[in-house]
Amino acid sequence: MEAYSSRGPSPTGGQITPKVSAPGRDIISAGISNSSTEYVGKSGTSMACPHVAGVVALLISANPTWKYDNFLTALARTADRLTITSKDLSCGNITTPIYPNNACGYGRVNAKRALEL
Repeated sequence: MEAYSSRGPSPTGGQITPKVSAPGRDIISAGISNSSTEYVGKSGTSMACPHVAGVVALLISANPTWKYDNFLTALARTADRLTITSKDLSCGNITTPIYPNNACGYGRVNAKRALEL
């Protein structure tokens, strides 16, 4: 988790947010320069969001009758609990991460485990 990652709680209702986390640092992605098309390392929510969207797309394909709550439950129950390593990351000023929390949500999405649920 990076120091620039979004944190909760939600401004409306104090809900825990984010719900889940995803890789978003130094992700190899398509890029473009003046001379060629290339792959570049990118960071941020623009890289993390496609990870979650991809997992949800796989779940929709495997479970076309599911509703929102089914997807959220699957993502939450199968998420990997993260080891907090960033000194700038605060999980609500607690020393041991408790899940869910307002920094990592339920943890990092795990596509394989979600599909096995």
